[in-house]
Amino acid sequence: MTPGAWDDHRIFLIATAGDDSSAAPMLPSYRATEPECRDVDLYVVGALRERDCSAVGAELLDHALTWRRVNVDLSEVSRLSAAGFGLLVELQRTVARNDGEVNVVAASPAAAQIMDVLNWSEVREAVVEAAVR
Repeated sequence: MTPGAWDDHRIFLIATAGDDSSAAPMLPSYRATEPECRDVDLYVVGALRERDCSAVGAELLDHALTWRRVNVDLSEVSRLSAAGFGLLVELQRTVARNDGEVNVVAASPAAAQIMDVLNWSEVREAVVEAAVR
């Protein structure tokens, strides 16, 4: 599988590389001929900042409307901003509407630091509880 590819359960979100302001984030197009998949592995590569989230967030969340389980791999994330964390929260909120869950299965040191400081575990649980109500 190559970066930028999408198959029946794996998605690569290519965020900008480092501080390159000319690079644009990329989320591959979802082809209507592909079957809906409810379990998804999401790989995020690069720096996930506000402008990256703005560029691909709505499309990602639109796809997530049918997902039930999302395994997020942040091991290749060079920078995770508050907006990136917010996108993960919105992803959890969207998936929780289907009684689903988002699990961060791996994180780079940079991503892990932000996830710890912003307390992903407690935020995730609060989002799930709010969605159930």
